[in-house]
Order: sequence, then C-alpha cells, then structure tokens
Amino acid sequence: MTFKLKKDTKYIFATDLDGTFLTSFVHSLHIDSYEMIEKIKENGHHFVIATGRSWWWTKTIYEQIGSIDASIHFSGAIVHHPRLDNFNEFRSSISQIIIKNMLKKIDVWSFATRTQAVGRKFHATWSKGDDVNKLFFNCYEYIIEYEKSKNSEPELLAKIAREMGEGYVYRVWNLFGESERKCIIISPKGTSKSEGLKKVAEYYEIPKENVVYFGDNINDLDALEWAGYSFAPSNALEVAKETADEVLKLSCEEGAVPKKIIELINEQNGQTKWKKFTHHKTNT
Repeated sequence: MTFKLKKDTKYIFATDLDGTFLTSFVHSLHIDSYEMIEKIKENGHHFVIATGRSWWWTKTIYEQIGSIDASIHFSGAIVHHPRLDNFNEFRSSISQIIIKNMLKKIDVWSFATRTQAVGRKFHATWSKGDDVNKLFFNCYEYIIEYEKSKNSEPELLAKIAREMGEGYVYRVWNLFGESERKCIIISPKGTSKSEGLKKVAEYYEIPKENVVYFGDNINDLDALEWAGYSFAPSNALEVAKETADEVLKLSCEEGAVPKKIIELINEQNGQTKWKKFTHHKTNT
C-alpha cells in the first residue's frame, strides 16, 4: 500500500543533498523545490537537511530555500539549527592528537594520494609527500584518498582501525565522479544521520514514525532504515534502494524529492491533481 501522510499530523521531511535533493549543477535546486518548501511551511511540517557536507558549503542552499528547520552535517558530527539559539546544538570531533598518533605509525603515503581534514573553522588538504603531521586542529572528519588498484580496502581499514581503535566510524566511499579512486572517511563514534535525526525529532517532539527520509548513498543507509518511512531516488545506489521503503520513479535531476513531498502534502489535504511518482519494490 502506498505511503500517505495522516490527516492533521505534523511530519519531518529530511533529505540528503548530493544525489538526492540537488541537481548536478553546483548548489542548484530543481524548480519544484520552492513550491515544496512553501507547502511544508504552510502546513506546519518541518524540513531538515542531512548531508555529509559542511554547513559553510550548505549555507547557500539554506539561503536559496529560506527555511530549514535543522541541519545535520558530516553525516551526524554536527547537528544544529541555523535560526534558533535554544536548539541544543551537537558537535563531535576527533582529537588531532589521535590522528597524529595514527599517522606516526602508518606510512599513509604508501597508499594515499591525498588526505583532508575538516574542522570547525578549517578545511585543509595534503598532497602526496606533504607532512601529514602538520595537522593543528580537531576534525569532524579525516579523509584518506587512494587508488582502488593499489591496495585492498580490508588492509587499509585494518591498519587504521588497529591504531585508532574502535571509538570511531570508518566509511569507504567512491570519490564523486571517479571510478578508480576511493576514500576512507574517519568520523567520531556515535555520529550518523539517524542519530542526528533522533536529536531533531526529539526537539520538535515528532515521533519516529512521522519522520520521512530521502537518501541515495552509503551514509544514508542508517537513516533510510531508522525513519518512519523512507524513499530513494531512481539514481540511488542499489544498496540504498534495497534499504528504502520505496523507490521513486524520478531521479534527483528530475526533482524526485520535491515532487514527492508536494504529492504527499496535496494528498494529505485532499488534493489529487499531482500524479504518482513512486513505484514499489518487488521481491524476486
């Protein structure tokens, strides 16, 4: 049965950005995003961004939309509200000392082509051969990029995890737009998009079953599974499609998220002029 919003009920609509809500043009929104945000505001719902990106990068999206009710960054290392001072802001970082100790014991340049560190005020990149011990700030994420063909992921992860311990989250990503290079992203323990959504839902006193999430990638899996209902756009990774409750017919380029949210709110209000944009998964 197709998911529908309950009448006279408030919801949180939360979405990933890259590959889900944004088009491929930098900072570009599908035209229906503006109608979507107006309908969300008019009906008393909440709109939340949950991204692996930083706030300073996402800020331009906020300025275009003009209304974001909470913002989750670095896949949960930061949870904040851009307008409310009484929102219980959450930040969790990795000590520079922990990263430096790991780098002293691992010859990172034996497999890495570039590393990045992202902090509250700083975002620094090291090219191959640079002194990685020059890190001078705590990080929301530490990123190690490498070529797929050079080393096996289990070996890389084992080396890093052995030196840093179990108190951190390790994610493996394909680099955007590249098929031969990957990266390991190291994050503080307990940080994820689902943990960020829990904090936001508690603040607004919205039950989990009334949280609707849209995502397309590896760092969306926990949120797709945790939310009361979840969708993946047609361009999502197969693992995201398998995790989501429903797969949308449209891609992010075609406005999958705003069109679906408009459809859901219109149906909640007894309007049916919008056609359906969802197809159901089938068990094979």
